[in-house]
Amino acid sequence: MMAWLRPLVYHLLAWLCLLSLLLFPRPAYAQASAAPVQEQGLAVTAEGGGVRLRWDGGGAMAAAAGLDGNPALPLVPYGGYLIPMHTLPLESAEATAAAVHQVESVVWTGEPARAPELAPPALDWEPPAQQGTPPPALPAAPLFALYAGMQRGRPVTVWAFSPLYQDPHSGEVRWVERLDATIAGAQPANLAGEAAVAAPDQESLFTPVAALAAAPGPTNPLAGRQAAKLFVSQEGLQQVSAAALAAAGLNGPRFPNLRIYWRGQEVALHESDLNGNGVMDGSDSLFFYAPPPADRWNPEEVYWLVADSATGLRMAARNGQWTGAPARASAVE
Repeated sequence: MMAWLRPLVYHLLAWLCLLSLLLFPRPAYAQASAAPVQEQGLAVTAEGGGVRLRWDGGGAMAAAAGLDGNPALPLVPYGGYLIPMHTLPLESAEATAAAVHQVESVVWTGEPARAPELAPPALDWEPPAQQGTPPPALPAAPLFALYAGMQRGRPVTVWAFSPLYQDPHSGEVRWVERLDATIAGAQPANLAGEAAVAAPDQESLFTPVAALAAAPGPTNPLAGRQAAKLFVSQEGLQQVSAAALAAAGLNGPRFPNLRIYWRGQEVALHESDLNGNGVMDGSDSLFFYAPPPADRWNPEEVYWLVADSATGLRMAARNGQWTGAPARASAVE
C-alpha cells in the first residue's frame, strides 16, 4: 500500500468504528448470569473442569477509537486509572492459576483516564504522612487474581481480565488483541446455577454453621410477622390515616383487630370510623397517645401496628356533658 494512502485508510476505519457505535449501541450486560458470558470480543465458558477465557479485541478498534470508544468491556477503577475490565468470581477447592495458551498484543501509546476520587472519604481519616499517595499503576498481566477469600467455608477468587496492561519487564503499555487462557479446577458463578456464590441462600450448598442453630430469635415477637412500623418524634396525640397504613402494607384491616405496641407493651387506640363499616379505609384514622419520645441517642421511638385475630386495647370514653354546675362569668388560669 502506498505510504500516502495508509493514514487515509486508518482514519476511514476510525470513523466507521465510531459511526457503528453511535448507530448500534450495545445494551448493558449483567455479569451474573446462568448462561456463558458472551460480550463483544470476550467469551467465558466452562470446559474440562475449568474456565476457558477467549478474547478477540481487535487492535485496529482499540487504536482508532481509544478506550472510551471500545464498548466491549466497562471502564473500572484500578490502580488510579479507569481501564476496561471484566471481573469473574470463581469457586474452587484449592488455589488456582491461569494457564495462558495464546496472547497477541501491541504497544498502546494512549493515556488512560484517571479514576475519580472516592467520595465521600472516610470520616476524620488522613493518609499517613510518611506514605503519601501511591503512583498510578496498570495491571502487570491481562489476566490476574483480584481478590481471594472465603464465603461460609467455600473459597472464592475474583479474577479480572483487562486488555490494557503494562509489561513488568519492558515497561511498555500494551493492548491485547487476542488471548486464550484456562483457569483449571474452578467453577464460575455466572455459568453454573448450582454455584454457591450464585445462590448464597441455598443451605444445601454450604457447611451448616453451628452457631446459627443455637442463636436466639428476635426479642420482639412482632419482627417475624407482617406489621407497620410507626416512627414518632414528638409527644402528644398521634394520628395515622388509612392511606398511610395502606402504603405501609396494611390495606383495609378491620378496626377491632388493630393493635399497637411500644417497647413490648400494648398502647390504647381510638378509632375514627367515618363511614361506620368497621374497616379502616377511605378517610378513616387511628389515634394514640405517645409520651415524650427517644433519648439522648435516638431522635424517635418506634411503634408496631399489627392486624391481630383478637380485639385490641382501646381508649376509655368519658361523658363530657354538662350536668348543671353553676355558670361563671370569669376563670383563673
